[in-house]
Amino acid sequence: MSKSKKIKKTRYLSTKIVDDLVLRAEELQKLIVKTIQDYDVNLTETDTLSSLAIYKIVKQYDDDFNINFARNGEDARSNGTPIEQKCCRVADDLSNKRKKLRKQAGNDAAWIFHAMGDIEHERYILAVRHKTNLNMLRIYDISTLNNCKLIYIELLRLSDEWYKVVKKKKTKRDTISLTETFLKNTIDFTNKIVIDNVLIYRDV
Repeated sequence: MSKSKKIKKTRYLSTKIVDDLVLRAEELQKLIVKTIQDYDVNLTETDTLSSLAIYKIVKQYDDDFNINFARNGEDARSNGTPIEQKCCRVADDLSNKRKKLRKQAGNDAAWIFHAMGDIEHERYILAVRHKTNLNMLRIYDISTLNNCKLIYIELLRLSDEWYKVVKKKKTKRDTISLTETFLKNTIDFTNKIVIDNVLIYRDV
């Protein structure tokens, strides 16, 4: 065998475990199919699960808040205002080796936008979930005119940077990232509350 040939990673489980996974998959499939039949909503879509997790929290302080289940449209709406929703996952705040708090813990989230997409919105809800257990950790709810403009200006700057790069090399990937550090350093969050162990940052 050639030394240059890479060995593919594999992960085979015992027959007992695989049999158990089959049973779990069958139960999950029943729930997925029933939900599609009842409401035409696919629970396996990542955006759906994230939106429902956000809804559960935001609805507790914004009674008019509702999420949009149609694809490629506005993500949510409240009191007539369309809302841009983003969700990202972060690793455990503790390092795996020493079980100490990571240096960037609580500040390392980044939300993906498209440089060629719609980046200007009247309200942004940016959520952070745990990478492993999927628990909601933090929500940033930005709705004032000035703060939304600050986010738009930053996304516009990132888009301009992307366009400069794309001129040099051809790429179809137009993703840009709005960082949690930028939010904390730029936005004045006047209202901080905790709901169901989720820290919510609001600018109103």
